[in-house]
Parts: sequence; structure tokens; C-alpha cells
Amino acid sequence: MKIFANLVEMLKLRTYILLFLSIQFVAVANRLQDDDYARVMAMVISQIKHSHTKLQIGIVCRDELRAKNFQRIFKKNAKISSAGKKISFDMIWEKNPLKSKSNILIQLDSNISLPKQIFSIATSKKMVLDGACLGIVLKNTSPTIIANRDSLLNSRTHFDSTFLRFINILKRRKQ
Repeated sequence: MKIFANLVEMLKLRTYILLFLSIQFVAVANRLQDDDYARVMAMVISQIKHSHTKLQIGIVCRDELRAKNFQRIFKKNAKISSAGKKISFDMIWEKNPLKSKSNILIQLDSNISLPKQIFSIATSKKMVLDGACLGIVLKNTSPTIIANRDSLLNSRTHFDSTFLRFINILKRRKQ
């Protein structure tokens, strides 16, 4: 959990931020259970400094039951640590994402949408979708992908290297 604690420290940024973390959940399954993962993400969100009071969050899960469970844990911990920020959730689950005819899987509001391609990569590799994409969106900002495609592929090495690159980006922005 040390690396996540360090990440929370590094996320004290003062500019408008969109963090689009494409995380393959299987890659960290040996280290984190669903409950722990939800708590860590709630901590990260609570540390983001921004000029808005509302965050919109989209999390992809592989079924409705897991989505509801993830939302319950996530929301509870986000409330505890968010220091008055209003947090809204869009929990998405879809049985056959690849068969969907729409180009957009998640619609967070009228101005922001996330590309379906992200989820197609995960499902085409037959990966678990829980936590595969967590978008932290500040209202009226444009999407920016910081993590790269490797984080959706299947090894812990890919996840770890992408995560370290992400931390380095945050360090450079802070300087």
C-alpha cells in the first residue's frame, strides 16, 4: 500500500485535472481485494485539489451486483475522506460490451464521454472488467489519457511500469 500512499501525496495539484486511469484489475488482484481497491481510489479522489466542488466518476464492472457493491464501498469511503466535495457516480455494467452498436459506452454528462475502444481492448482479451477504467472528470474539461494502452494488457509488469510512469508525470507537473 506504500506506493498508493505516495500517489495520494503526489495528487495535491492546483490545476484543472482529468485523470483517466486505465487499470487492468486482474493485474493487482493478488495485492488488493475489491474493498481495498475502492478505498484507495476514494482516498486518491479526496486529495485532488480543484476549483469545482463536484466530481463525476465512471467505473466499469462486469456485472450489476459487483457494480453496486463497488459503488457502496467507494461512496462510503469517499464521503469520509472528501472534505465536503460532492461526488456523483455513474456505475456502468454491460453484459456484452463488444456487441454494443454505440460508439460510446459511458456518457458522464453532455460535454464529456469516454471512448468505447478502451473497454473493447479489455473484453477482447477476456479480462475481468472490474475497475478496468476509472475516470475522474472535472466538469467541462476535455478528456486526457495519462495511462497508456499497456495498462489494459495482461501482466503485472505492464501495470507496474505504467503506474510508475503516471507517478513521474505527476512529479513533473508539481515542479
